Amino acid sequence: MNKKIKIVIPTYNDWNNLDKVIEEVISINKKFQNEIELIVINDGSNLPYEKKLNSNLLKTTLVNLVKNYGNQKAISIGLKYIHEKYDAKEFDYVIVMDSDGEDKPEDIFKLIEECKKRETIIFAKRKNRNENYFFKFMYSIYKISFKLLTKEKIDFGNFSCIPSMHIKKLIDLDDIDLHYAASVVKSKLNYEKLLCDKGSRYFGNTKLKLNKHLLHGLVSLSLFSEIIAVNIFFTSIVCMFVLTVMAFTIFIMKIFLNIALLGWTSIILISFFILFIIFFLLSMFSLIILLNKNNYSKSNKTFNKELISSIKTFE
Repeated sequence: MNKKIKIVIPTYNDWNNLDKVIEEVISINKKFQNEIELIVINDGSNLPYEKKLNSNLLKTTLVNLVKNYGNQKAISIGLKYIHEKYDAKEFDYVIVMDSDGEDKPEDIFKLIEECKKRETIIFAKRKNRNENYFFKFMYSIYKISFKLLTKEKIDFGNFSCIPSMHIKKLIDLDDIDLHYAASVVKSKLNYEKLLCDKGSRYFGNTKLKLNKHLLHGLVSLSLFSEIIAVNIFFTSIVCMFVLTVMAFTIFIMKIFLNIALLGWTSIILISFFILFIIFFLLSMFSLIILLNKNNYSKSNKTFNKELISSIKTFE
């Protein structure tokens, strides 16, 4: 039986690539004959889009935001729009993907098949990446840091397939506006991963520079600030205790056993003291984070029409 699919695509001044993505979706869907609607979230683009989004071939809804909110909030707005407009029984799956071609349209139907089998959210995990070695190295550092700090693993991005019955659970997440993938990891919602090669941009260079990637990674970590703070607090306490025991031991050896430790006793003790102060400050900083854990803005769980300048549907 043919499936009813909603595809959420946030975009910012990337109309040429979006056109190509739409063409690919239309071409590939000829084989599957699914009923597809594109929900294009225009994230405050300042370049006009004059085409009709292949309106004669594919139903497309263009949601124009009043300003540029960023990729993650645009995704959240798209999901909330679908939940607001449609009953969960009116569609089967929601696909979240980017508009540049790096999320390959042919993988949409692989994700849907896997989603159908497992009846849970399926994320595309990159099997082969085409970035330069520096980016791959930095991404590896990020994944290792994320694992060490949060005890969780994140090795996937936005490209995903969501069963209709899971949309309400997603938009209820406190951090969905900040980081889609990390909010799912944090929530403990069931999800699975499917290996997919990363595609290449159809036209132009990526607009997401290294500093934006870094900010994106830091935001994902910020969702786990409480967990990170707890880990840092107890790690700091343990380190402070170990340093105290070692300093006391060295002091006893120097005074009572007259062991000079190669003449470095004072330097070692000063170093231990500096490290002790550092860990003490870390423990106090993490404690402050924990005490203020509720003083942050949570995502609006309803569809906020004030964020939208206009909505146009082409059929």
